[in-house]
Amino acid sequence: MAYPQGNGQAEVTNRKILRVLHARLDHMGGSWVDKLPSVLWYLRTTLKEGTDITPFQLVYGGEAVVPVEVTVESDRVQHYDDGNIEQRMMELDLVDETRAKAIV
Repeated sequence: MAYPQGNGQAEVTNRKILRVLHARLDHMGGSWVDKLPSVLWYLRTTLKEGTDITPFQLVYGGEAVVPVEVTVESDRVQHYDDGNIEQRMMELDLVDETRAKAIV
C-alpha cells in the first residue's frame, strides 16, 4: 500500500535504526530489545550531516547530558551554576530559529 503524502523519511530512519542494531548485535551479541534504547539515544544525539545539529537539539534547544555525566559528575555538571539558567532560556528562545535554519 502506498502513501503519497509520505516522503520516505520514516523508511530511511527505520533503515538507520536497523543498520546500527545489526552492527551492535554482530559486535556484542544480545537481544535487540535490550540494545534499542542505546541505539535510539545514539541516533538522537549524533550530528546530522545536512543540518550540522542533533535531532535532540532541534527538539529541546540544547545539548543532551549523558546520564553517566550526572552520576560521575563531569566537568559540565560540576561547573553548572545559576547563571546557566539565563543562557538556557536564551537557547530556548532561539530554538525556533535553529529549527528554521535546519529546514533550509
